[in-house]
Amino acid sequence: MALGAASLLVFALAGLYLLNGLRQRARYASLFFALAAIALALTHVGSLTLAIGCGVVVLAQAGSYAYFSTRTLLRKKPRSHAWSKPLPKVTVAVPAKDEAAIIDATLRSLDELDYPRELLELVLIDDGSSDGMSEIAAARAKAMRHRLRLVSHPSPGGKAQRLNELIRTLDSQFLLVLDADHWVEKDLLRRMLDGFEPDPQIACVQAASAVRNAGTNVLTKLLEMEYLFRCKGVYPGKRMGVFLGSGGMFELGALRDVGGFDSNMLTEDTEISYRLYKRGKRISYDDRMTTHDLAPTDFKNFFNQRHRWMRGLWQAMLVHLSRSELGRLSPRLGAYFVQFTFDGFGALCWCWLEALVVLRALGWLTLPAALFVPIYAMLLSSALSFALGTLRGNRPFNLLFLPLLPLYIVLHTIPMAWALVDSYVLAKPLIWVKTERRADPAMAAEREPERPSRPLESGRARA
Repeated sequence: MALGAASLLVFALAGLYLLNGLRQRARYASLFFALAAIALALTHVGSLTLAIGCGVVVLAQAGSYAYFSTRTLLRKKPRSHAWSKPLPKVTVAVPAKDEAAIIDATLRSLDELDYPRELLELVLIDDGSSDGMSEIAAARAKAMRHRLRLVSHPSPGGKAQRLNELIRTLDSQFLLVLDADHWVEKDLLRRMLDGFEPDPQIACVQAASAVRNAGTNVLTKLLEMEYLFRCKGVYPGKRMGVFLGSGGMFELGALRDVGGFDSNMLTEDTEISYRLYKRGKRISYDDRMTTHDLAPTDFKNFFNQRHRWMRGLWQAMLVHLSRSELGRLSPRLGAYFVQFTFDGFGALCWCWLEALVVLRALGWLTLPAALFVPIYAMLLSSALSFALGTLRGNRPFNLLFLPLLPLYIVLHTIPMAWALVDSYVLAKPLIWVKTERRADPAMAAEREPERPSRPLESGRARA
């Protein structure tokens, strides 16, 4: 009942936001139809229709979680392939803007990469920062054993545009894209190269993500649970991978063949995944490799991040799964992309069913109890996926937080509902909003003590 009440509050606030937005834009005809739709949804016929529709979506999403998690559980241990050719030149690109608080620790993490110095180039792209990030990076570069190239721009151009500008200047064979908050493991580059070995059609190898600041507050703990659920429980069971924006290494030839990243997209990572598959390429997801990032520590940044993700996912899907484009993807790949894009939509429908439970308990609606079976199906499949991800991620203690999973589903619904309203009712412009990241000083110190900057040919520092 508590979750249902929270869900009902979410939809009430979203409805008020919608109606106020239409009033401010003087769209009175749309305002009238919105009021009529809300009124209809609270009638017996309307609520029954919504419950059936939402129930179908929730059952489909619950079934997908159960299917992918079962595949994760039953899959054979992936066969290891060693890179058989001479080590290639690799570039690690970190596009960043106003990340002075966290960039030093990130650069220290990158400096620990076990890769020959002469074959590795680290590039920090300063996209119009105004907080002194470049100065911090320049000072850090003097103490690093790997080479750091700082590319500074006087004004922001966006992640996709800056990466495209860099790609045109590179003579490397591979490019690893990292966000400014991601720490890496020492052997990441070598293991990623091994991921290209089994199939020449692999254009990108994507590592799993893990939350490194999970102990900050309840929100970061919930986000760690989500990462374990998805990155360790669900994604490994899929037959296709998707570039997740950070922690993906590209074969530069394949990246250039598709024209680089699309700077008109809010989520250039998902969009380029579509184009690679349409060219017959593959993206390999390997959860045995991990990068460690900072989760949002407050609701404002969480909302802004997920709101942008939702709108960007729909934007890419509508472009690439339109009637004219759909034939260029196999039905299976199209279904995978739809499931990936609408992953959060199942949570939205689940919360609507929860809200109907409360209205039914209050006697405002008369609905058959069987319509609420999908609620328990989603909870059960999500719990199983989360438990699997937690155990595979070596975080068994997190099983104690399983009761918080329904709370996260409700929380996840808030930016989803607002994204739907902004995209398809108010038609607001697509604007990229930066996620502010806050570093924990105690965690930043984990990269100390510093090591001498006397490089050897192997890329290791002298003791």
